[in-house]
Amino acid sequence: MKQKKRIILIIAFVIGWNGWSQVINGDFELVKPNFLPSNWGMDFIQNVVVNPSTGGAQADVIQYPWNIPYFVYATNESHTGSYAMELANGFNVTQNEVIRAQASIFNNPELDSPGWNAGVVIEPGTNVTLLGMHYKFLPAGDELGEASITVLNDQNEIIGETQIDLAPTLGNGFQYIYSLIPYTSQSSPIYMYITIKTAKEEQTPVFGTRLIVDNVVTHSIALNTSINGPLAKPRFSAIADVVEGQLQIRPGDLEGAVTYTLFDTTGKQVLTHTSESTGLQIYTIDIQALQAGTYILAAQDTQQLITQKIIKK
Repeated sequence: MKQKKRIILIIAFVIGWNGWSQVINGDFELVKPNFLPSNWGMDFIQNVVVNPSTGGAQADVIQYPWNIPYFVYATNESHTGSYAMELANGFNVTQNEVIRAQASIFNNPELDSPGWNAGVVIEPGTNVTLLGMHYKFLPAGDELGEASITVLNDQNEIIGETQIDLAPTLGNGFQYIYSLIPYTSQSSPIYMYITIKTAKEEQTPVFGTRLIVDNVVTHSIALNTSINGPLAKPRFSAIADVVEGQLQIRPGDLEGAVTYTLFDTTGKQVLTHTSESTGLQIYTIDIQALQAGTYILAAQDTQQLITQKIIKK
């Protein structure tokens, strides 16, 4: 089952990764002269019919959300920085149907839409372990927004994917949401697709719905999120940062079923265990079979994801 979890409390992480280079223009600060966010966009073909009696062409009449002919564009209504990305549904007046807004990442900054070039290469060493973002969702109906990521290997096989439902947000504030990516293979991630929609495929989109997205990442350290109030105490810790055969973990106040996952420095999942936590016991994971090197230990209960760097001798 795909994990769809909303973060409740945000803790400062203890590791450093590739920052915003994980996702091209993931903070949407690169804006083109036509006010489109670089490397993000939506394919849309306007239907054109030919009048057989006159030979003239007539296009469907499209009602766009603002004064620009796009459904995905930059906005100053950002969580951090100067810009975020907004998706807003359009309306095909001729066909009397709503046009769902959908943004996909692509590699060519000269293009305004993905075309045949959707998706981007994952650079070696980039950590792709989750999909996370700040968002503000203001539906005009009862839709749920959706964000998804698909990761492929060098054989063009899907080795990891996750999907997040984006629920309506309250007031004018942004919500942070994330989902871990369950991997089904030990092969290296080479390519990824990220897509964000104003409504799920099985739902009917409504004209007037708006979705604003900022700070799209594949690892939470890049969020650089400020914390209101004092830092909470760490919810778990490895008893030693440098280990040989047995990794001992103190769950702390993590509650219920806790999943412990080890990732190598390429972001590949190498080991995972789930244990019921009472917060008092010491949990031990056998890592003797792993090669020496640096790993990331991630601990997750129903509310929180926390990471810690581990060195295997």
